[in-house]
Amino acid sequence: MNILKPLAAFLTASSVHSAIVATEVGNNAPGTDSDNEDVVLLNTGTTAVDITGYDITDDTLGWDEIGTITVGAGQSLVISTGADRSTLESVWGQTIPSAAKFVIVSGLAAYNNTGTDSVILRDAADTTIYSFSFTASLGSDDPPTSIELGATGGSGGTSITPFSTVSNVPEPTAVFLGSLGVLALFRRRR
Repeated sequence: MNILKPLAAFLTASSVHSAIVATEVGNNAPGTDSDNEDVVLLNTGTTAVDITGYDITDDTLGWDEIGTITVGAGQSLVISTGADRSTLESVWGQTIPSAAKFVIVSGLAAYNNTGTDSVILRDAADTTIYSFSFTASLGSDDPPTSIELGATGGSGGTSITPFSTVSNVPEPTAVFLGSLGVLALFRRRR
């Protein structure tokens, strides 16, 4: 019976890490690419994942730490290469759903606009948990398109509307607090 606890902890930790996947890369933004590119991560799991210490890279340049952030179950994280949220929305001509988290990783390498490139994600233990290679020409600046990545990794990709894979699922905390407000309202009316 004592052996089951460590096994359960290991399986839970493994499934939590594998819940974070990249869903989209904006590799060829209109204008100055290096500051206006982005990668969208999604927590496909049923619990929040603390991605503190996670790193991201393309296939040729160094690793860049994402920062201290927790991604809620079903929530997306938009990682910008330099632009703030409103600038990124303006450049790409699309709105990022408000429930999505947003972070700027200013050291994040610009993605290629020609040839092939990759999105590679590793956890705090430096274990690669997601890798996807794509044909860079699928992303375009006229009209602006992003590249949809496979949820299980791999290669390929398809052209999509920027930020169309971003989940608009609110964090569980926001849902819980909203529910408390509704309950308080009903209780007050009695």
